[in-house]
Amino acid sequence: MIKDLVLNVKDFIEQYDLVPSTGKILVAVSGGKDSSVLLYILKKLYPRRVYAATFNNHAPNFNHHLNNIRKLTSSL
Repeated sequence: MIKDLVLNVKDFIEQYDLVPSTGKILVAVSGGKDSSVLLYILKKLYPRRVYAATFNNHAPNFNHHLNNIRKLTSSL
């Protein structure tokens, strides 16, 4: 299932020429499900080109999300 999702995203990216063939890819990660899955998929497709970024928006749960982001990025 995950492999199919990654392949579907790859096909979509190629169909619409969304990612240039060279350069870095910066993913804004909030720690939520959407940005975490996007980071995971792009890291699978472009392992040496993907970087994660986040910022402290002073939300009440920011430290919790930051811990999730750290766990995710260290596992990739």
